[in-house]
Amino acid sequence: MMLRRSMLMRRGVLALALAFVSACGSSGGSSGTDATGGATAAMGGGVTGGTSGFGGAMGGMGGSTAVGGTMGGTAPLNGATGGMPTGGDTATGGATGGTSAAGGYTGGISGTGGDTVGTGGDTGGTTMTGGRTGTGGRTGFAGRSGVGGATAGGSAGTGGDTTGGTTGAGGDTGGTTGTGGDTTGGNAGTGGVGESTPVKGLEISKLSLYQTVEIPLMENWSAVSDRPADIVQDKDALLRVFVKRQTGWTARSVRAEVEISSSGGDVTLTGEQQISGDSSDGELKSTLNVKIPAAELSGDATYRVSLVETGSSSGSGDSTRAQWPESGTAEFGERSLGGGMKLRFVPIQYDADGSGRLPDTSDAQIDLFRESFTKLYPVPPDVLDIQVTDPMKWSSAVSSNGNGWDQLLYGLTDFMDEQGAARDEYYFGLFAPATSMQQYCRMSCVAGLAFVSENPSGRFRINAGIGLGFTGEYAPGTAVHEVGHLHGRLHAPCDVSDPDPNYPFKDGRIGGWGYDLLEDTLKSPDLADFMGYCPNVWVSAYTYQAIFDWDVATNASTFIEGPPIEWQSLRVSSTGDIALGPAYELVGSPGGREVEVQWLDAGLQVLERDVGYLTPLDNLPGGIVMVRPPPESAVYVRVNGSAPAAL
Repeated sequence: MMLRRSMLMRRGVLALALAFVSACGSSGGSSGTDATGGATAAMGGGVTGGTSGFGGAMGGMGGSTAVGGTMGGTAPLNGATGGMPTGGDTATGGATGGTSAAGGYTGGISGTGGDTVGTGGDTGGTTMTGGRTGTGGRTGFAGRSGVGGATAGGSAGTGGDTTGGTTGAGGDTGGTTGTGGDTTGGNAGTGGVGESTPVKGLEISKLSLYQTVEIPLMENWSAVSDRPADIVQDKDALLRVFVKRQTGWTARSVRAEVEISSSGGDVTLTGEQQISGDSSDGELKSTLNVKIPAAELSGDATYRVSLVETGSSSGSGDSTRAQWPESGTAEFGERSLGGGMKLRFVPIQYDADGSGRLPDTSDAQIDLFRESFTKLYPVPPDVLDIQVTDPMKWSSAVSSNGNGWDQLLYGLTDFMDEQGAARDEYYFGLFAPATSMQQYCRMSCVAGLAFVSENPSGRFRINAGIGLGFTGEYAPGTAVHEVGHLHGRLHAPCDVSDPDPNYPFKDGRIGGWGYDLLEDTLKSPDLADFMGYCPNVWVSAYTYQAIFDWDVATNASTFIEGPPIEWQSLRVSSTGDIALGPAYELVGSPGGREVEVQWLDAGLQVLERDVGYLTPLDNLPGGIVMVRPPPESAVYVRVNGSAPAAL
């Protein structure tokens, strides 16, 4: 009899999921964008500032305008004080927008007698995304635009963080700006920022927030209470303001102002667009788009959206539906994940062919994994904890037809026990059973395998999955799919034989609009959910919300301790072979499908019958059976009338 050993205390239900792929399609790669808009994100986490700001200086009557505090000259750098025009000429008093001067904004003092409007640094334009995530980094939107134009960069660029001048009531102060010099913007002339003019002839028809999937906030002039997914606290978002024209609308530029209040303070964010027609879901440029940095969704944020004119024309019609809500504020209702998500990639040294080959776990490849999970999972990048472990050695063959995959997965669970894996850590083994994907997967092949846990709060959870580890985007797509199984997700009904019976959309489509925060692109409802086997994938709100709920439950789990009970695991292979696995000390029953386990003596006589708890393999026969330890004299075991297997 095999020597039993006690493992970590666990409880739960397991199943195994295999990911099959064909030579013509990926089970997890992301593609199939439908609409584009906005600027391309810069690589390396840099932040691109907003488009040219409003609130620039307007010269007094009869006077010319000078930018940067000089009379028609070049704005000085590093905080040098601008010139002092006289005779009605007006300089910009700390206006932000466009590209800031190196080391700080250029000040300027308004001329005598000149009426200066908006010199306090009123920021216009749409804030751009801060760029793709680098190694260990995070993607952040550009900084917050405060009421009156205070602007802080999301990630410091050349010259450090800069703060635009704050305009007081009546325009008393232009503000002090810039690092690298003590520059005073000077006193603005009369008038200050002034109040925005509400748009006439244009109505807000819908508000939707996107972090990965569309989350409607308001439709048909009513708040949406039954949202398809939660807003994730501390995760960047895009707010799309849909508009509808009234009769007689004249095409022109319009600005959306989103006032956000929270315990962290108040901020106004803006987005601007030329409006010539009604908004549509599939055209990003038909809506006014406001990017909301993660810091503004801090857990108790409220908001108000207003449509205002960008020019002097106010148009015809009324403005009764140019602000939502009509009075007061509305709640975003964001929810905290209660922690993060911990991914542990295990490089498996494959030696079945004598090569000792390792998968690609370079920084560049891990960045692709990070990007895929950032795009598709409801996890803020700041709390997406990705680490690469020491290598695990494996010398048994793993074939493209599925042979050997279950044994390698069992081997990974043993490795996890040796590592002391925590119940909130997801281990994903990467291996290269051939020199290339093309050599291994000539026509079709198995690409990944994972347990499917059914209880996020249970003690008995083996968060283990494996997948091919070749260079490129294929491996991250497989990992996204398999880690989905570790979050209790079954297959979406797209090219699979065992679909999730509760999946809400035909043929595994995502069924609603999505948005890629990193690429600034919309995702069509006709794309496939990544939990199916079809190519061209995104994620449905159904899958996205289920993963969010799973992580919330995982991070909130607490246990009542009690006396442990020893359980013996039986590993039933895909070919029907039965072998003793590790023993576990659990508090309570492991759960699962009840099966009959018979312990037999050397003469095949039944010594004892017991109830076992089976967690089947997803696509293959077999699985894991948890049962109480056998009698000392047991020599064979039988499960549900199977052929006797020697212990």
